[in-house]
Amino acid sequence: MFIMSDMETAAVVQRIYDRFMAGDITAVIGTLSDDVQWILPKIPNVPFSGKRQGKDRVAEFFSMMADHQEVRSFDLHGMIVQGNQVVVHGHYWWHVKTTGRGWEGDFSHHWTVRDGTLSRLQEYSDTAAATVAF
Repeated sequence: MFIMSDMETAAVVQRIYDRFMAGDITAVIGTLSDDVQWILPKIPNVPFSGKRQGKDRVAEFFSMMADHQEVRSFDLHGMIVQGNQVVVHGHYWWHVKTTGRGWEGDFSHHWTVRDGTLSRLQEYSDTAAATVAF
């Protein structure tokens, strides 16, 4: 394990958002540790919600998400870094392909960075808005 500065840690997290917004999901997956924990709230009728572990399962998450919804906007509002922990606050708006509805809300992502890779994500979001849209 190596120690990274707060700026280096922030850069690792920023890269995943940059790659996601560029549509490069392969590069997003490359940013993750092999044993990554990917934790989203379990939301009724949202098939890609819930917990996953490992790069293959996260790749499956992105594939399922792309099948069911598409991003309309995804804005980061701030990042707090302390050691290997990063919290990102933002706002997103999604279009649900299967229902034609949209949903939006503020989110917080809590990341853990280990050895230059992202080893854990926990998302906090407006699950009620997603439930209604789905």
